[in-house]
Amino acid sequence: MDAHYHSKIFPKLTLIILSLVMTTAASRPLAATSTSAGLSKTNMVTVLSLDGGGVRGIISATILSFLELKLQELDGPAARISDYFDVIAGTSTGGLMAAMLAVPGDDGRPLYTANDVKEFYFYHAPKIFPLKRYIQILLIYGCLFDG
Repeated sequence: MDAHYHSKIFPKLTLIILSLVMTTAASRPLAATSTSAGLSKTNMVTVLSLDGGGVRGIISATILSFLELKLQELDGPAARISDYFDVIAGTSTGGLMAAMLAVPGDDGRPLYTANDVKEFYFYHAPKIFPLKRYIQILLIYGCLFDG
C-alpha cells in the first residue's frame, strides 16, 4: 500500500475514532420538560451512536472491543459497554452492533461482549457483505471515490 492510500484512510479512521470518543463523552442535562417524568435537570444522559457502513463495522467493533477491555481493567471483568451508556443506537450495521451490545441475557446482563461483536463481524462479514456485491455495484455505478 502506498502513502496516498494511507493519507486517504487515516483521516477517515481518525474521524471514526473521534466520533466514537466524542459520542462516548457526550452528555447533556435533560430538558426542563423532563422534570414532569420525575427526572431532574441535573441528570445526565449518555449516548453511544454507531455508524453504519457495512463491512467497515469491523473497525467500530474493534474499537468498542478495545474500549470494553480498558473498562474491564478499571472496573472488573463483568464491565460491559452498555453499563456506561443510557442509550445505544446505530444505523444499519451500527444498529446491529447496538442490538448485540444491549440485548439482555437470562441474568439481565448484556448477552454479548464487545469482543463477541468483533468476532461476529470477522466471522460473518464475508457472508453478510459479499465482495461480489461490491464489484457489481462498481460495474453498474463506477468508482465512488476518486483516486
